[in-house]
Amino acid sequence: MRSAKNQRLRRRRSRSNGNIPIEPESRYGRDNMSIRDPPEELDDEGYKKKHRRFFLNPQNSWVRYYDDKLAKGGNKAVKAVFFFACFFLAYLLVQSAHQSDCSYQSGCKNRSSVTDFTYGTILAGRNSDKAYNDLDLIRYNSVENSPDSNIRGLRVCIFTAEFGGIFPSGGIGYVLAELANLLASQKAYVTVAYLGSGKLDETLAKDLRERGVLFIKLPEPDIEVAPNHISLVGSYKALLYLRDKHNHFDIIHFNDYLGHAIYPLFAKRQGWLLEKTTVVVTLHGTTMWSRLANKQFPQTLDDISVNWIEREAISAADVIWAPSKFIATSLISEGVILPENVVILKNAPPTLEHINSKHEESFDGKTKRNMPFTNEIVFFGRLEMRKGPLLLIDALVALSKKHPTILKHIKISFLGRDTPVDKWHPSYKEKIRQDFLSSKHLMNLNLSFLDNFDREQAISYISNPHRLIIIPSMTENLPGTVYESIEFGANFIAADVGGIKEMIHPDDSDRCLFKPLPLNLATKLYDKISETYKDFKPVRHSETPTSIRSDIIAFHKQIHQSSSRNSSGKRRKSNPKITVCLTHYDRPKSLLKVLNEWKKQAYKNFDIIVVDDESPEKAQNKLDELVMPVILKNGWKLLKMKHSYVGAARNKCVEVADEDTDFFFFTDDDDFVSNNALQSLADVAHHARADIVSAFYHLFRASTLEEAVAKKTESVWMFSGGSPAMGTLSNPFGGTLMLVSVTAFQKIGGFSEFDTVGCEDWEFYMRAKAEGLRIEVVPNPDLLYIQKKEVSMSTTMDMKLCSYRALTPALSQYPHLADSFLMLRGMADTNAEEEHEEVRWSSTNHIGQQTSSGWEYGYCMHDLGKNVEFPNCHFQYLPDFKKDLSRYDMSSLTGTSWPFVGSSGMHPSISILGDNQKSITVLRRFTSNIVGDMRVHLSMHHGMSCGDGVLAQLYFGSTILWGPTHILPDSDPVEWASSKFKIQPGDNILLMISPLTNDDCDSVVVQLDLLAQEELF
Repeated sequence: MRSAKNQRLRRRRSRSNGNIPIEPESRYGRDNMSIRDPPEELDDEGYKKKHRRFFLNPQNSWVRYYDDKLAKGGNKAVKAVFFFACFFLAYLLVQSAHQSDCSYQSGCKNRSSVTDFTYGTILAGRNSDKAYNDLDLIRYNSVENSPDSNIRGLRVCIFTAEFGGIFPSGGIGYVLAELANLLASQKAYVTVAYLGSGKLDETLAKDLRERGVLFIKLPEPDIEVAPNHISLVGSYKALLYLRDKHNHFDIIHFNDYLGHAIYPLFAKRQGWLLEKTTVVVTLHGTTMWSRLANKQFPQTLDDISVNWIEREAISAADVIWAPSKFIATSLISEGVILPENVVILKNAPPTLEHINSKHEESFDGKTKRNMPFTNEIVFFGRLEMRKGPLLLIDALVALSKKHPTILKHIKISFLGRDTPVDKWHPSYKEKIRQDFLSSKHLMNLNLSFLDNFDREQAISYISNPHRLIIIPSMTENLPGTVYESIEFGANFIAADVGGIKEMIHPDDSDRCLFKPLPLNLATKLYDKISETYKDFKPVRHSETPTSIRSDIIAFHKQIHQSSSRNSSGKRRKSNPKITVCLTHYDRPKSLLKVLNEWKKQAYKNFDIIVVDDESPEKAQNKLDELVMPVILKNGWKLLKMKHSYVGAARNKCVEVADEDTDFFFFTDDDDFVSNNALQSLADVAHHARADIVSAFYHLFRASTLEEAVAKKTESVWMFSGGSPAMGTLSNPFGGTLMLVSVTAFQKIGGFSEFDTVGCEDWEFYMRAKAEGLRIEVVPNPDLLYIQKKEVSMSTTMDMKLCSYRALTPALSQYPHLADSFLMLRGMADTNAEEEHEEVRWSSTNHIGQQTSSGWEYGYCMHDLGKNVEFPNCHFQYLPDFKKDLSRYDMSSLTGTSWPFVGSSGMHPSISILGDNQKSITVLRRFTSNIVGDMRVHLSMHHGMSCGDGVLAQLYFGSTILWGPTHILPDSDPVEWASSKFKIQPGDNILLMISPLTNDDCDSVVVQLDLLAQEELF
């Protein structure tokens, strides 16, 4: 129920508008028409004066007076997400207006010059009827349905995370199940490569086998992959499956949703996979399109990432299959680049004859032909904002106010799966129920929810013509609900949005379509309820199911023939001159091993320049003694320079390189590349016309490449390519190892030369994007091998400085947005840190991790060389690490600098306090807020080759869990896991690290994970 304050607010607004009451049920403003004989409070002028105030909930969905706290202004965290999301959309708009990828896409010449982010969204229904012709640039390839459209023996693979009959699955899954069955019925060899988490039951498996469909659930990668995003992992699984030499197909189908086509399409574009295969991406509706239609802005980096991935997969496809002209045109309006081959072709119609014969319901022969026969109004669709349940409620209110008894004997049902409103309100069904109970016009109606029906039950239900089926969607592509309503003769009406009109026979559209506004729907409801049996006439398809199926078969035949004619043969090898820029600091033994591996490189047209960034004298001597002979023997170069950090070292390498160099390859002194890496990267640069080529890489701990490969490595790091919008928040482009053309390097201006900041590669990629250069990511992890460094620039850099460094190219390109972006980025960072504290503790999630959020930091002083004991360690100062200055305040109390703590590890750089021989112990404390069973896993490593190590110990309260243990320099990682123990709210887990006789090189990396054994909430 609404609060007393909101009720008072309504009364004040009602008085301020004369005698026009302000009803909370209206969300839509003014309609263009009214119900038959409208009462005074519903006339056009009343709706013009009527105003609805919206508030933003913490999930960025507009809802009606849903939370008093938010109505008062909301909390800081909510505002941070809102402002950052709004700005980010503005930033994306600027990007689409200012940056074009036309140089990358052959079909770009047909790109629309109009960018209209209102078209195709929930706003479109508020405009006057907007013709498609404003953005009508679809390249329509007609399908020639000839008698010889025989696809017998055609090899087709359908990749999908949804499939009809497997839970969970939605409309996409049923569409693809129909496609698989249709193609198999024509004797094509059909494989369904399932990327989802559902389980195939034996009945469905048997049915698919009998139909000739091979169903394969793709396994998870056999090695850890990161980032563990559903789009990237699913795409990588598809890529691994297609790399198998036995899995050859003529045509491959992907959906736009989740962008699983991205990595296979990268490989095809780069010329090393799917050479003779046509990749078709079908437009069902992107994640961002669906989110915005539900009035939700992007909230996380994953939301931005999946938007880029989906759009990039669409642009890279060989053929786009658009089920409706609307969905293709709306993507063009958002600046998405469609490929040259776009086909407008409806989805495979469902073969539901068995349902029809089993569940057909007919008219009661005794029904009088002049009597109304509607006894139930049925909302048909998923319970979410985009499907329009709130629009139906507003229309019912408007109808009841004019005709108070018209709904008295009519049941109101909501047929569709329930969904959450947001994380505070997990059920849309309960929200709808609350709306009915809180409205004086609806509270006494017969309300029911049918949210557990399967497809057959739902079709049986809507087939009864005494039920008036309502499909009040705010935007749609080609909804299955409309198709099923037509196919089974339902008595239905639908909103005139998206591609719905394309599904309906032109002569029937006026009878069953309405504009998605409350009065329009209310008027349509009044007319339909007033109909008698003799007035009812079923709605017809715009195209018959038989003709659609024939077109789909012909389409597959056509694109296969076209692909066979246009096959370009194998990728031609390229042979540009490559200069390898190899930076070195204080690792001569490692450098020697790396150079010996470079001698095995299959590609021969390369040179190596080693740049030493003023290593210590001892390392310099080793360099001259061990490394220099190898360099001289192979005709390579060694350049020693004054310490200036890695950016300057790379620039120096470029400066002294031979003039005939075409590409630079940047790498470090402890990273390996496979023997065919240079050839592969050079071929990709040539084939894909790339300015910069990066690649996936393996993380490993090994002294040689052979050892790293034999170990199967530790993990694979993936990149998505990414847009500047993504690049402002993380690095989606590539790692340190990259191939860069000379012209691109000159256009970028080289690496910036900030000392000890880090992230020069991230910034370099961002500057490349700002210059409009093409970055190509090779989704093959077997080319590059990155040593898992326990102490390195990547683990010791200041992430705030690093992040700002990567932001500067975007800020420089759009200075008018710089201040706002920095403010909002800071607010978002603060909100993310606050959200991290409110952890959901479960058996499936890490409940606490030793990173820069969720932990407290402190120190204590103790006698040098003595074991640290908990009672001797006083928390004189325990700063809040979330406050930027807290890490530096320690100097005022102890006379030393705050130990450096990075975002992914613990790097104390411990100091000794002068003559008093006191040392600093670094503390990291986690305080529990749960009751339950806990396990601790600790990994610690001293990656330096100097110093005497550190002393470490882990406490639970005042009890030592582990240690004290001496962590020695240049040693193997120390791993430890606890047994299960009980934890209570307020219990502390404390990690302590202290120096021994000196603080030289005292820098360690720690990974400390806390995991719950069971659900504890």
